Amino acid sequence: YESSVLSLADSDFDGVDDDDDGFPNDSTRATVTTASGTGKFTIDVSGVPGAILEDVRAMADDDPSIDQTNKPGDREFRDGMLGFTVTGIAWGATIEVEITCPTALSGDTVPYKTDDDGFADFTSNSAVAGNTYTLTLTDGGTGDSDLTVDGYITDPFGPAWASSSGSGGEVTASATPSSFSKIISFFSLSTVTSMRSPREKVSLR
Repeated sequence: YESSVLSLADSDFDGVDDDDDGFPNDSTRATVTTASGTGKFTIDVSGVPGAILEDVRAMADDDPSIDQTNKPGDREFRDGMLGFTVTGIAWGATIEVEITCPTALSGDTVPYKTDDDGFADFTSNSAVAGNTYTLTLTDGGTGDSDLTVDGYITDPFGPAWASSSGSGGEVTASATPSSFSKIISFFSLSTVTSMRSPREKVSLR
């Protein structure tokens, strides 16, 4: 009897299986397939001295671990969310994290971070170039979900596009004054026509 066991390797211990990670031996960069299957997120902290990545993971925007408070109802997270932890930094440090999204960003795309208070628009702490966001995060402060100065920054991130299905509110048909006028004219004409004798002729003088 012989059994086979699937073994997943994570050589750099960043949380992403080597088969999915475009940088399997680099703990400062990682790629991971999105939960929605749109492609891969790329996260990069190579510009931060001493920083390393841990627990990099793709998440759905309705993941049970994410507080859904303040989630925008008129937007959709087409790439889902990216969870990650940055370690190896000085306590209280402010760093920049680059995240490249697989889906093309547009002028109305808004970056969101989540914490214990739910979703928050992170535009004021983000810079965008092409499909890449550069997030400014502070250990124990802005962009750190645990708000604890401990040398760790943890926070799910995700871009949100304007919903393609509209506001989601109930849509009801409405008639404009001009359309009412057309309806009334139609019925008036129909009534006059039906009352006229088939043999009646209208002479023009």
